Amino acid sequence: MKKLFTSFLITLFLIELLVRFTPYPWILEPSFSQMGSLRSIETEIKNKNPKIVILGNSLIRDAISPEILSSKLNMEENEIINLGVSAGNYFLDYKVLQSLNQKPEHIVLQIDLNRFINDEIFSSYYFIKLSKLEDLGSLPDNFSYIKYLKNILFKSYASSDIWHRYIFQRNESEKIGTIIPKDELGQFDVYGERKLLNEGFYSIENYIDAIEEIDNSNNLFYFKKLCEYSQSNDIKIFLTHLPIRSNEIDENIQKYIENYFQFIMKECVAEKKLIDNLDYNFSSNDVFLDYGHLNNTGAKIYSEDFSKTFRKLTSENW
Repeated sequence: MKKLFTSFLITLFLIELLVRFTPYPWILEPSFSQMGSLRSIETEIKNKNPKIVILGNSLIRDAISPEILSSKLNMEENEIINLGVSAGNYFLDYKVLQSLNQKPEHIVLQIDLNRFINDEIFSSYYFIKLSKLEDLGSLPDNFSYIKYLKNILFKSYASSDIWHRYIFQRNESEKIGTIIPKDELGQFDVYGERKLLNEGFYSIENYIDAIEEIDNSNNLFYFKKLCEYSQSNDIKIFLTHLPIRSNEIDENIQKYIENYFQFIMKECVAEKKLIDNLDYNFSSNDVFLDYGHLNNTGAKIYSEDFSKTFRKLTSENW
């Protein structure tokens, strides 16, 4: 019995080593999943030393073309990379920034309110895969602590459902380890030819009492850590709110939005500039796939205009 128990412990230890130090089981996830998105951006940053890094979720992935931006700023294509991913949170932004071979000069960081409100950091696969002992201190001090503790200490258990999906629900049309292809704008092409999406809902009224809702949130915690890291490494940040399809913003809500931006600016200790494109006027709704994801037509328009704003702000005093 003692030998059996010892063999069991050794087996668990070996599986834990496998999960921590090899691509398995993470590589088994399809390209459109969180792990597939992470795999794609990890491939993107390999052997690259970008000067400008774009961080955020799928909205910024689809909004800013690195090819257009590099062309307009007279930079090499590999000097600008867009690392926006599906359901990307500030924990992931922070870890990706830390992993870069060489620290960038500038970060374009998405600060849409939904990024702070959607606060399920510790249950995300990004956290399961990338969290370390240093992240123990960020876990919530409540009954969920033990639940999320396994995502740091026992990654073999936390990722076990990946094996289950691969065995019983695998899509055999996609090869293991596939990354997301790119389109003509140099962006990850997740949606292909789709004209409409149903990726959620965004209400402009969320900005009412937004500060109270996101203060002390998990995302705000890692947002501040990212800003501290940027300050320590002389990285300048463009805090960027992307365009959202919405009705005209009335004066009352506009005051809440301004308070939100003031709060976010105050919480970030790094050198930063604000780019507020919340009510960006495309003069057409045909550029949106849903409440905020842009199609390629919208991405072209926005990327060209964003490059002008970027150039203008970088020429100013910080």
